[in-house]
Amino acid sequence: MSEFLLYHQITESSGKAIAEELGIPHGRTIRGRPTHLIRWGNGCGVGYTPRVVVNKKDAIEKCVNKELSTRIFHNNGIKAPEYLARPRAVCVGRSTYHTQGQNFWLCWEDSQIATAKREGAEYFIKYIPIKQEWRVHVINGEVAYVQRKYRQDRVSTSFMGIQGFRDDWHTVCLDPNLAGVNVCIQAVNAVAALGLDFGGADVVDGIDSNAPYVLEINSGASTPTPETRAPYVAYFKRRLAE
Repeated sequence: MSEFLLYHQITESSGKAIAEELGIPHGRTIRGRPTHLIRWGNGCGVGYTPRVVVNKKDAIEKCVNKELSTRIFHNNGIKAPEYLARPRAVCVGRSTYHTQGQNFWLCWEDSQIATAKREGAEYFIKYIPIKQEWRVHVINGEVAYVQRKYRQDRVSTSFMGIQGFRDDWHTVCLDPNLAGVNVCIQAVNAVAALGLDFGGADVVDGIDSNAPYVLEINSGASTPTPETRAPYVAYFKRRLAE
């Protein structure tokens, strides 16, 4: 039996730390033909089928294609931002593949939509005024912990994008009860809909409603501290023993 943790350039920092805590080989490209493979945000092909794969290739491909994953959420009854085939302001333009809050066009007027398309926006979703955003860490169908991105709920006339996140939001583990059962249920269902074994779901509460919306799933979420990595390490140890 041999093990390997495969990460992407973007997910390398956390992936490397988890692999070192597990004491297993790791890298951006696979070495050898390990029997047990953990994919930490990397969905590239490896040329064969390992005996145990944690987060399969096709699941990660669905995850990183943000337009496709949004459609999958809607098809499975998961509340997600409304996809706009004919966008009208106010709306948000996104690229099909994006990460870390990049490629985000907030269009307040219809004239801005054409500009967003020229700059790279490939699809548009309805704008949701956000009160709070959560990162919900789902592992094996259960919520391990949550993280609050805004220090407190926000109701403001200023632009409320990722620039308003507190700096240390991703370093702590909070009780799932703080996010509420509806947020957690949506996160668990969204991770399952994509076929992932684990994932960090970004879920928002809108100002005008307590109904949560799933924005996206991270298949290699940032886990910069031993505390945030611990639930993943424990789960991977069980899977590596299969």
